[in-house]
Amino acid sequence: MNQVEGVLRKAVAVASGQLQEDDRTREQAARYCQQVQDSEKGWKICATILANFLKGGDKHDTAQLILFCLNAILQTIRKRYGSITNAEKRNLRNLVMAVVNEFSGPKTAAKYPPFLKNKIAVVIVGLLRHDYPVRWPNFFHGILKSIRNDDGVASSSSSSSSPPPSPFCGHRVDFFLRVLDAIDNDIVGFDENRSKEEVRHINQIKGHMQQTAMEPVVSALLQIASAPPNNNRALAKKALELLREFSAWISSSIVKKTGFLSSLFDLLRHPNLRSDVVDVLNELVRRRNTDVIDKIAFIQQARIFPFLQSIKKPDQEFSESIAALVDSVVTESIGGFRALESQSRAAELTGDSKRFTLTKGAANTAMQIMMKGMRFVVLYLEHPSFKVADELLGALNGYVSALSQFQNKSGKPPSEEQKEILLAILSKLPSKLAYPKEYDFKEIGEFEDSFDLFRENLEKLFVNMTRHFPKITPSFVLKKLKQVVDDASKIQPELYEAALRMFYRLYEPLSATDKMYMRKSGIIAEIMKRVVRSGVVRRSKHTLSVTYFELVSRYSMFLEKAPEFVKETMLSFLDQRGIGHPHPQVRSRASYLFFRVLRSFPVASAPQRQALTPLLPAILKALQQNVSPVLKRGFATGTQAETPLSVDSTMNLCETMGLICSSKFTNQGLEPFSGCCDAFRAQLVTLAKNRQAFTRDAELVGNRLAEIVNMIGSLTKYVTRDAMTFKRPLGDCLQAIVKVYELLPAHKELRSTTVFFLHRMLSCLKGVVVPHIHKTMELLVANVTAESLLQVSQLVNQIIVMARTESIPIVAHIFQPYVRQIYKVIASFNYIDEKTETSAYSTQIKERDSMRSIYFGFIRHVLLTPDFLPTSLYTPRNKACYEEIIKSVLEGISDRDLTVAKHCVSILSQVVEWGSKLVLDAKKTPGKKISPPLMHLWSLLTKDIGAATIHGLSKGNLDPTDAKANMIMLTIVRIHHKLRVAFGNDFLTYLNTIMCKQLGVTPVSIKEYLQGFNGSTASTSLQRQRNILRGMLKMHQQVQKR
Repeated sequence: MNQVEGVLRKAVAVASGQLQEDDRTREQAARYCQQVQDSEKGWKICATILANFLKGGDKHDTAQLILFCLNAILQTIRKRYGSITNAEKRNLRNLVMAVVNEFSGPKTAAKYPPFLKNKIAVVIVGLLRHDYPVRWPNFFHGILKSIRNDDGVASSSSSSSSPPPSPFCGHRVDFFLRVLDAIDNDIVGFDENRSKEEVRHINQIKGHMQQTAMEPVVSALLQIASAPPNNNRALAKKALELLREFSAWISSSIVKKTGFLSSLFDLLRHPNLRSDVVDVLNELVRRRNTDVIDKIAFIQQARIFPFLQSIKKPDQEFSESIAALVDSVVTESIGGFRALESQSRAAELTGDSKRFTLTKGAANTAMQIMMKGMRFVVLYLEHPSFKVADELLGALNGYVSALSQFQNKSGKPPSEEQKEILLAILSKLPSKLAYPKEYDFKEIGEFEDSFDLFRENLEKLFVNMTRHFPKITPSFVLKKLKQVVDDASKIQPELYEAALRMFYRLYEPLSATDKMYMRKSGIIAEIMKRVVRSGVVRRSKHTLSVTYFELVSRYSMFLEKAPEFVKETMLSFLDQRGIGHPHPQVRSRASYLFFRVLRSFPVASAPQRQALTPLLPAILKALQQNVSPVLKRGFATGTQAETPLSVDSTMNLCETMGLICSSKFTNQGLEPFSGCCDAFRAQLVTLAKNRQAFTRDAELVGNRLAEIVNMIGSLTKYVTRDAMTFKRPLGDCLQAIVKVYELLPAHKELRSTTVFFLHRMLSCLKGVVVPHIHKTMELLVANVTAESLLQVSQLVNQIIVMARTESIPIVAHIFQPYVRQIYKVIASFNYIDEKTETSAYSTQIKERDSMRSIYFGFIRHVLLTPDFLPTSLYTPRNKACYEEIIKSVLEGISDRDLTVAKHCVSILSQVVEWGSKLVLDAKKTPGKKISPPLMHLWSLLTKDIGAATIHGLSKGNLDPTDAKANMIMLTIVRIHHKLRVAFGNDFLTYLNTIMCKQLGVTPVSIKEYLQGFNGSTASTSLQRQRNILRGMLKMHQQVQKR
């Protein structure tokens, strides 16, 4: 043993923890091992160690050392195999196979752990990827020969009571299956990281394997499953698992061989292999890239239906496998029928009678298979486990879709047989939708999540059945539902809830005509009255209560025909049956759905409103009582902060209170609303005075204050059109909220809720709001971040739009600091990765561009009219900032982002609109001195805008074929037209000079463009000018290329 090998052996022992050393020594050993593994000659050292190990030269070789050597060789195969000579490759293959013989030998295999056997299998597959089939064509022949039991060692007892000896050697079969597993993972399996060259090479390997090796491999797997060594059923199951994985490679010729299916079905006599056999059949049915006629023929040849009929009392695992097989048979037959129908129509059109007869006959066979398969679907729907039914969802959805398609094409309703199956499915749905007894509502785990998803998919199936078969589904469901409701006391709560759930989903997919019929016919009212009378909401099962309130919300129109039920129905939401229920889910849904029900009353019938009106004071009082715990919990934490209703549920109740107080609902007057507002405002002010809490936990304080602000916002949602009536309480709340915000201006939640409330107040009170929010706006601007920039910008824009005159002092005050803050936010983007192809870089570019769009949107709102120019923008405080933003707008026309360019051109267009009139009016006034703002505006209009627009055209960003570019060019033409009208030939002379200098196109083109301004400014003239500009731009780009 040379020195390098000795050092490596010790380093591996230290790095793997076999030799105890300190952390520094262990890190050094690990680095040395990595260096050997990465070096070009490292694999040779490892190959020498393995060769000595096989010769028995060193008894101290450990599993960790062998694993390291195999990993080093594998890394070389994957990264540097092309640099090895052919002789070295041949020697490496021989060495690897020698290791295989050692690991799988009858007398030696038991010494080696499974992870070493898995690793050598991966190494072999790595070699196969490079050497098969050119340099290693006989690999599969050799490995198939090696698993035969030709060494004279029997693999099982030869006593008369034992099964006959297996023809295979157990350890070699184990290794053979490991290699096939590695092939499935590394070659058969899809890998999105493969290059096109790797995919092409992998496909060559697959193709050669399929032609030369698949038949003997399949035969061997079937024999192993049938007679595993030492009667090892684990090997038999693994063989069937691999047969399933390789099923896509099993050609039709192999399947058609007389022994294949019979061998497969023979395995069904072993109870522990039945599910595996069915899984293989399932994959064979589902094979892709199989001729559809061959697939239909295989399903027939496999005699699957006689096999299904022969099954008696299968256990759950076997039932799930059978259900998956039935699902595949039905879905594949449906797909086959559609494809064959299409092919038969094409053959009929082309006059190919032979092909037409063949495809038509196969299509009829596919239809027969579908109908037979659906009988078994209905049969297995009766299984108590939802997991069995879950396997059948594909077939159920496919059948409903196929029948709908047949119905639409033929114009005929489903046949009696088809209808019978539809009704059978409908009759099974309630039991499948019902929550199983194992469902744990307190701790939702994997089982519960699986059932929830299954139930959701089953409801979608029911909705589709209702949508496609409105003459069948509703009548059947309603008839059954009446029976269930009448016998409610005798039926399990889970089944009752499932039946009501179906009734809830029934209305949704119906056409408007069918909905109107159900509403006017009294069917809904009849059933809902029975449901209310049955006392379902008083039963202990919380799911029943939730579904009941869902029903009342969806079918609240039943109260039109039964106003006597208004009181009972409304009060059920407010007591222990609804928002007072012990279960939080019921409380949550009741608080939300009560608002939904009440919202429908303004358009309800007179008897309904008459029945409700006397209840309103009591309802409002009950709502206030239920809101109170959240409102008054203050800054409590832990269990003391827990309340019966969640914050979201409380917001729903606040919204309901506002709805009741609004004129949209019923005229309750100012007093009830003022009372609610005063209670909320008083609590907000009280909490804000607790300065010790601010010091102790400012984040908690901000969150609790934000909750109350949000409650006030929810309360005021439906009173915006009554703002003048409720001006006093709304104004009081506004003043309180802005003062509270000023205490914690940087708090995220408090800022968001305050801005949201200000939006609402501006929309209803308009200019009344502005005098109260000067300090608030200053703080919002000072604390603006990338996250809140859009939020603040939208608020500023709304202030300008809703209260133009009143907003001038605020805009004048915040203009300069706000623009500086925007610049600061945009400049703060630090790109994670400067490579433009990465998603992180692209995302940040989009975020920055979004910030710039917000900035230009703000500028556009500010420059909508001349109101802001002399009084707000061109003041000593703001002048420099104003000139800077004008410069950014002029430069923005040339921006690479066409959205920004479009913003900037739009801004300049509106400046030209009012600016020209403003300047010309000042010029016309004799003896009047033009102010500095107007002098700046004169220069901007007569020179800067013209130069900027032409410069934007010369940058080459505007593709004449792009929609945004075309819109930008049309706006530029409009700008030029307006400036020509305002300033005449002086502007045209200047524009001519700029165009010659910037674009450098032929004078003829420029002359044609300029002459167009002497005509009309009608839309057609502008379009013509735009087309001339497009031609000039195209010519300019060609000149640039030359």
